[in-house]
Amino acid sequence: MNGGGVNIIFSDSNTHYRGAENYRRSGEVDAMRIPKDGFWAHQVMWTGWVDLEKPGIRILGHWNYAPGVTKDVYVVSSTDEVELFLNGASLGKGTQSHRFLFTFKDVAWQPGELRAIGTDATGKKLCEFTHITAGAPAALRLTPLARPNHLTADGGDVALVEVEVVDAQGRRCPTALNMIDFELRGPAEWRGGIAQGPENFILAKSLPVECGVNRVFIRTTREPGEISLTAKSGTLRPARVELTSQPFAVTRGLATRMPADGLSAFLDRGPTPTGPSFKVSRIAVPVAKVVASDGGDATLAFDDNEETTWTGKQPIKFEFARPVRLTEIVGKFAGWRQRSYPIRITVNDQEVYRGAIPRSLGYVTLPLQPIEGRSLTIEIVAKGEATDAFGDISELESQANASTGDSNVDDLSLSIVEIEFYEPAG
Repeated sequence: MNGGGVNIIFSDSNTHYRGAENYRRSGEVDAMRIPKDGFWAHQVMWTGWVDLEKPGIRILGHWNYAPGVTKDVYVVSSTDEVELFLNGASLGKGTQSHRFLFTFKDVAWQPGELRAIGTDATGKKLCEFTHITAGAPAALRLTPLARPNHLTADGGDVALVEVEVVDAQGRRCPTALNMIDFELRGPAEWRGGIAQGPENFILAKSLPVECGVNRVFIRTTREPGEISLTAKSGTLRPARVELTSQPFAVTRGLATRMPADGLSAFLDRGPTPTGPSFKVSRIAVPVAKVVASDGGDATLAFDDNEETTWTGKQPIKFEFARPVRLTEIVGKFAGWRQRSYPIRITVNDQEVYRGAIPRSLGYVTLPLQPIEGRSLTIEIVAKGEATDAFGDISELESQANASTGDSNVDDLSLSIVEIEFYEPAG
């Protein structure tokens, strides 16, 4: 092998896959941490958080269950609607409980293909994702993860190799927990992997896959040459991967090549746009004047300082420099975990919101009926309730630093830490 190339070899097969381009696997990362549902869900949400570069969709979990299983299916998508199909038959559209989460209740498992299709509000297909039931475990697969340059015999370079249990069609078996035995030959040191078990299998030559997959490290020595890694597990077809560590030039004890040499820029997301890289959907409206007959300095309600608070029993009125058509307010209210304030909001004396401010872990968004006006008034209309809605969650180890200010608010007062007002952009 030349140039640090890679041969991936199934040991009872004559099939060879050559070249770094053949083992770069789309969507994976060069790390010991294996992408799981949380990774894919965040990828969908983050790409679609500000503006959709490319609509994303992902069915959480796998589709390998026992006959008779009925379960809820969850799909994360940045599209407006999601429709689910099982073996070509529609199961209808999912219930959107959060911006990116769609739920399909009580789906009876059947082996085959589970497909989610994301559409826009007009029904136009934007993206899709498919789970296919994997068959019985049949073989192992070893895949070196892509690296920016060749493997170097400098005594410190590391190759990361993924091991999978696959079915006869090469699909990963998501419920496999097989113990894998590794054999390493050539100028390299075994650094092993990690798994649940005694001492986490640190440096062990045998360790299990979890959900059908795991990863292991091998480290080069200062001797270049051919390196062979073999994986075996019971009656499964074994696998072998071969790597080549390239010589590392040293002159009078000093390296002539820097670690960053040969690294290229990461341009997968394309060039930096010449215009705005995001889309503004709302605009903050500044307050020109505030009036409150009690509670002290009412400007503390919007002074952009979370260490100050306005508290009062009487309504607080915010005035704007021009007519505005507000669609929502965002606020943090004292006692945000424990206290729910029943309030009424009016714009130019017309009611645009009535309800209890929900308990939260910080800021809440309240939707408003859009009515044009130059002033907005908030008043408390009943006694507030004080019960911690997140009693099982400790945000800070030192609870002395976790005060929400609820102890300083009586049942008939409204207390605002910070509040902001928004109208649609454009």
